[in-house]
Amino acid sequence: MILLELKARDAGGRICKAIINGKELETPAFLPVINPRIDTIPVKELKELGVQALITNAYFLLKNHEDELKKGVHDFLGFDGVVMLDSGAFQLMRYGSVNVTNRKIIEFQKKIKPDIGVILDVPVAKPSREDFEHGVKETLKRAKEWKKLGKGSVNWAGPVHGGPYEDLLKKSAVQMSKLGFDMYCVGSLVPAMEEYDFKRMVDQVITAKKNLPSNVLVHAFGAGHPMVMPLLALLGIDLFDSASYAIFAKENRYITERGTIKLKDLREFPCNCPSCFNKKPEDLKEPGLARHNLYVILAEVRRIKQAIHTGRLWELVLERAMVHPALLEATKHVLENHYEYFLDKDPLTKRKAFFYAGEVSSYRPAIVRASQKFPGQVPSALRIVYPFGQFEGEQVFDFDDELYTELETLRLIGDYWFGKSAGKKLFPKKCWIKYTRTGRIHQVFLNEDLLGVLRTSDGYFALHRAGALRLKTKLKKVVVKKDAESFVLEGRNALARFVKKVGKGVLPGDSVLVTNSRGKFLGVGEALLNSEEMLEFNYGNAVKVREGFEKPV
Repeated sequence: MILLELKARDAGGRICKAIINGKELETPAFLPVINPRIDTIPVKELKELGVQALITNAYFLLKNHEDELKKGVHDFLGFDGVVMLDSGAFQLMRYGSVNVTNRKIIEFQKKIKPDIGVILDVPVAKPSREDFEHGVKETLKRAKEWKKLGKGSVNWAGPVHGGPYEDLLKKSAVQMSKLGFDMYCVGSLVPAMEEYDFKRMVDQVITAKKNLPSNVLVHAFGAGHPMVMPLLALLGIDLFDSASYAIFAKENRYITERGTIKLKDLREFPCNCPSCFNKKPEDLKEPGLARHNLYVILAEVRRIKQAIHTGRLWELVLERAMVHPALLEATKHVLENHYEYFLDKDPLTKRKAFFYAGEVSSYRPAIVRASQKFPGQVPSALRIVYPFGQFEGEQVFDFDDELYTELETLRLIGDYWFGKSAGKKLFPKKCWIKYTRTGRIHQVFLNEDLLGVLRTSDGYFALHRAGALRLKTKLKKVVVKKDAESFVLEGRNALARFVKKVGKGVLPGDSVLVTNSRGKFLGVGEALLNSEEMLEFNYGNAVKVREGFEKPV
């Protein structure tokens, strides 16, 4: 079993802490593909570069090193991090067959004890529906065989196939999910990426993600070029793998975030990694080039993580979209045709400015949500509220010219965040205000009771006990099991494994009331997961409790 805790999120992307056989892996993560027979970059050096997990081929190990694996694959590789084994299915796709059965591959992996194993699935290279139908059917048959054989000590990944055929891909994801794999892999992406058909690539990933559980890792087979990784992370891919860093080095190809360059076409290095610093292109040999390529890939993973932490993943994806027309077309396709996919995943509000990058940005969740609430003019009182007040670029909102009192402003803010008429209910005429040193509204009280705090970073009104109870009929509810009641009353966070029931439509960042099964209120806090995730996750926090009520109300 893989324990997964969602730690940060932006768009459909997420940073998770995964506990795999007692080993901690932070995602998104890149797993270098290694071939034990070709020591391009020694495993010891991979560890020094910060690689937490790697992937190698079970079929190759079985054919070439079976006698050397008596102590297990970790000992054989000299790597104590997470080891994932691919089954050999990629060779099946490339060369038409592998001389091994699914049962043999499964039993072999159980014997050598990787952290993650994969059944011998049937990926498809030819774009015919007949071939994809066969691949989906045969992979499902082999998955059922795996189920009968048992897991052993291995965590197993369920491959999802179907290629460009949405109905087949959906069927594959749904049926594989029913078998209860520990994680899932989206296959048959490599042909689309090799053909620069990035629209097909994103359609496949989104279809798979929609039909897989939210509380599992999703791996993209063969997706390891930094040019496409931000877009795939935006869609919710957690793990990437590729041997491109070594293969491209063998072909004298130099990886950058913007694509690849033939080494002979370089006059100066656009990089200061140890392989490139103070060197000339003609001096770079295959091992050094492989190291550079890996440095660039790992740096892009860190860049993706930083973008998620700061709420800038959309911006990073739009920046990368400029490097190739096909990538730009795919990014526009995602926003224009799949924007609904992000509406329950993208955080309700962000504390960084919204960067408007042209008409395509109008499909981002923040703009869609704002436009749904105000299809016409926006009250000027909301200029301090996200995204209206944190907007950089060509203005797309039409503000009125009205002057609003502080009470009217607060009520409009209340309506915006908590629904129609919530503002009047939350802020009666007798409420009073404490200001920041610069004269901005900060805390709002009713008598001596704190209703909440108006955040200066995004204009969100963070409810406290008195404010939450005034809106008890408006706020969405998260019902926790009895074991969690005392913790929430003390102001401690509500864990996902204790969530019993959730109101519909909870978004990450929503203010929610935490209740017990008898309908008594225990505390108020900020949802960290959406409604579906709260019911599916079994590890980590579901609600960041802002204030516990000390006793049920």
